[in-house]
Amino acid sequence: MEEQDFDYNLLVRFIEGNADAREKEQVMDWLHQNEQHKQLYFQVKDILDYAAAPGVTAAETEQRWQQVSARLAAAPATAKVLYPWYRVAAAVAVLMILAAAILYTWLPARPALVTILNKDAAPKVVMLPDSSQVWLLKGSELSYAPGWEKERKVTLKGTAFFEVNKHTEHPFTVKMQQMDIIVLGTSFIANSGAATAAAAVSDGMVKAVLPGKEWTLKPDEGVFFENGKSSKQVVHGSYYRMMKAGYFDFNNTTMSEIAEILQVVYGYQVTVRQPEVLQQRSMSGHMAISDEASLHKAISIIMHVEIIKDGQQIIIQPK
Repeated sequence: MEEQDFDYNLLVRFIEGNADAREKEQVMDWLHQNEQHKQLYFQVKDILDYAAAPGVTAAETEQRWQQVSARLAAAPATAKVLYPWYRVAAAVAVLMILAAAILYTWLPARPALVTILNKDAAPKVVMLPDSSQVWLLKGSELSYAPGWEKERKVTLKGTAFFEVNKHTEHPFTVKMQQMDIIVLGTSFIANSGAATAAAAVSDGMVKAVLPGKEWTLKPDEGVFFENGKSSKQVVHGSYYRMMKAGYFDFNNTTMSEIAEILQVVYGYQVTVRQPEVLQQRSMSGHMAISDEASLHKAISIIMHVEIIKDGQQIIIQPK
């Protein structure tokens, strides 16, 4: 996408989580064109995060914009500001960079944490300060300190798929209630529950750190924590890349693979009764990741099984 063709309103909608799938793709293409675009993205995002912080009033926001506008008036610009300062991303690129840079230096303090909660059905794409990307499932929450410099660290509640940019000197850490994951550069899925945790690697290598135990995971390996114990298992890493598209594409998927998905993606403790019988069955089809109820129904009908759900525990048995 050419610079002059980019609609900067998309940047605001993308940051606020209001962009549709096509608009998200446009913004991601624009971000990957050069480092200046990424720098601009994070400057504007920091400003929007600050505006949303508790205690920042509309009057304070307007006052700061007036201060910035006074400085901008003396600077050469090819277009005027069309919106209040927190909508500065709607202006032309040159004005956006100048306004963001000036205001960035005026902020007295940043919010202690940036917290993102996905309330939508589709996975929410989050770009982190180091340009790593996260696909956050519905009901999941990600938090991190704004403006990373040396420490790359996020806290996860729920489920997310990560694509982490490699930086040898600064490892990337995902902190969860029951487990920490430390990586250099890789793609993996992580699930953090109140009493359970899981991680599965699609590419690269991660280290899972649990109380009294550490596991090194390579592609198609996962670690599971439940009932106070952890175990390392072979997994199917290709399934979790599908989170980026928002759906599962089953192709002769076996019951053991389905049980793994329910455990890794949705955080269930899964018990399969009479596995020797059910392992002879498989299912194929296209299913939205967010539509968990329909997934359970499809499994029940196609695999001819009964699914008994009790909180975060699931029992699957032949009908």
